[in-house]
Amino acid sequence: MELENHPRVNSIEMRSSGGILRYLAFPAIVIFVLATSYFSYAPSKEQLLTPLIFFAVFGIAFALERAYPFMPAWNGNWRANRQDGIFFLIAQPVLAIAEALALSLGVSLATHLSSSFAHTLWPTSAHIALQVILALLVHDFLPYWYHRLSHQSSGWLWHIHAIHHAPTRMYSLNFVRFHPINSFVSSFLMLLPLVALGVPGPVIFMVAIIGKTHSMLSHTNFDFRLGPLNWIFSMAELHRWHHARDMRLANANYAATMIFWDILFGTRHLPQEDIRQTELGIVNQASVPKSLWDQLCLRRPQSLR
Repeated sequence: MELENHPRVNSIEMRSSGGILRYLAFPAIVIFVLATSYFSYAPSKEQLLTPLIFFAVFGIAFALERAYPFMPAWNGNWRANRQDGIFFLIAQPVLAIAEALALSLGVSLATHLSSSFAHTLWPTSAHIALQVILALLVHDFLPYWYHRLSHQSSGWLWHIHAIHHAPTRMYSLNFVRFHPINSFVSSFLMLLPLVALGVPGPVIFMVAIIGKTHSMLSHTNFDFRLGPLNWIFSMAELHRWHHARDMRLANANYAATMIFWDILFGTRHLPQEDIRQTELGIVNQASVPKSLWDQLCLRRPQSLR
């Protein structure tokens, strides 16, 4: 049976249709985030601006997936989403520690590098747009390899990362469902090279905000359509395949924000099939315990020890 004539797909399409909003939502949100972070930035306001922008985007994402769910069953309810909310709360102090350590070590490295080369390595005189694009590429590089190694490992790296892939549905709060070790390492690797290279504060702030926004939207249960932008961003149309249960599909699209490193290293993959006809999650669901405490303690079922 042709996919477009499949009754289940047609039923889902009718319920998930967002019309032209499917094409405009992502660029509009990105423009809003970039403009807000650029025109409002000040070092003294950073601690206030970050949560304000984050919760504004989360409110938009939540409204989109409730009004026009890509897959209605993925939204769940409060009881089903509660564990992800706890992961979000746990992540905040972990991220703060990772960023503080990355900042401290990065400043030391920046001082050493600038004295070694007699000038800063970052093109601070370049246009702000070019600096943001370059910084996003730097921001994604080390986490790309950490993420890729986590998938290619059959040991503890995958055991830690599998917590993020265990859910069989995707919605906006999924993006914070990471073990604290995973959150710490990714955040540290994102920020350290930016500080070490001497990237200006406003650029780092814009990159951090767009990174968090992109991560949330790439998991949001709304039918984002990017068209040619799928060759620039690692957004929902690509990232949903990364959560497929079939690891031949999931071991691709590792980049956090821009898809550049996946293109360069041959790991970008966007099948023609409909992801709604593919199961999400991991092959061995029993390898990730249901209990939040057991997940945090990285306990493995007795049969897998």
